[in-house]
Amino acid sequence: MLKLREERKRRGWSLAKVCALTGGIDPGALSRYERGVWRDMPPAWRRKLAEAFQMSEEELFAEENADERAEAR
Repeated sequence: MLKLREERKRRGWSLAKVCALTGGIDPGALSRYERGVWRDMPPAWRRKLAEAFQMSEEELFAEENADERAEAR
């Protein structure tokens, strides 16, 4: 989830702000996703995060998508 963390920090947003913008994602859970502790983010959360950042899911989760493609090979 490096792109997610990078984008959040680039905008100067805290975890709490991102979670408030998404309407309910837990800051602790989001932190674990950003650090790679958890891998499977619910699709609804992915959509909410993409909306909050005004980016497509593909853009916001680019590294994760590349990792999944590499694992499938």
